[in-house]
Amino acid sequence: MKMAKVILLMLLVSQGITTVSAQMIRNKAVFFKRHRITHHHHIKH
Repeated sequence: MKMAKVILLMLLVSQGITTVSAQMIRNKAVFFKRHRITHHHHIKH
Protein backbone atom coordinates (compact mmCIF):
# COMPACT_ATOMS: atom_id res chain seq x y z
CA MET A 1 0.00 0.00 0.00
CA LYS A 2 2.76 2.42 0.98
CA MET A 3 4.81 1.54 -2.11
CA ALA A 4 1.83 2.10 -4.41
CA LYS A 5 1.27 5.52 -2.84
CA VAL A 6 4.91 6.47 -3.39
CA ILE A 7 4.79 5.36 -7.03
CA LEU A 8 1.56 7.30 -7.58
CA LEU A 9 3.09 10.41 -6.01
CA MET A 10 6.19 10.08 -8.20
CA LEU A 11 3.99 9.72 -11.28
CA LEU A 12 2.01 12.82 -10.35
CA VAL A 13 5.18 14.82 -9.73
CA SER A 14 6.79 13.74 -13.01
CA GLN A 15 3.58 14.52 -14.90
CA GLY A 16 3.43 17.97 -13.31
CA ILE A 17 7.07 18.64 -14.21
CA THR A 18 6.56 17.60 -17.84
CA THR A 19 3.45 19.80 -18.07
CA VAL A 20 5.28 22.80 -16.62
CA SER A 21 8.32 22.31 -18.86
CA ALA A 22 6.09 21.93 -21.93
CA GLN A 23 4.28 25.15 -21.02
CA MET A 24 7.60 26.95 -20.55
CA ILE A 25 8.83 25.73 -23.95
CA ARG A 26 5.58 26.89 -25.56
CA ASN A 27 5.84 30.30 -23.89
CA LYS A 28 9.46 30.61 -25.05
CA ALA A 29 8.46 29.76 -28.61
CA VAL A 30 5.67 32.35 -28.56
CA PHE A 31 8.03 34.97 -27.12
CA PHE A 32 10.62 34.15 -29.77
CA LYS A 33 8.06 34.46 -32.56
CA ARG A 34 6.75 37.75 -31.21
CA HIS A 35 10.27 39.11 -30.82
CA ARG A 36 11.16 38.16 -34.40
CA ILE A 37 7.99 39.79 -35.73
CA THR A 38 8.65 43.06 -33.86
CA HIS A 39 12.26 43.02 -35.02
CA HIS A 40 11.17 42.53 -38.61
CA HIS A 41 8.67 45.37 -38.24
CA HIS A 42 11.41 47.69 -36.99
CA ILE A 43 13.58 46.83 -39.99
CA LYS A 44 10.66 47.59 -42.33
CA HIS A 45 10.30 51.07 -40.83
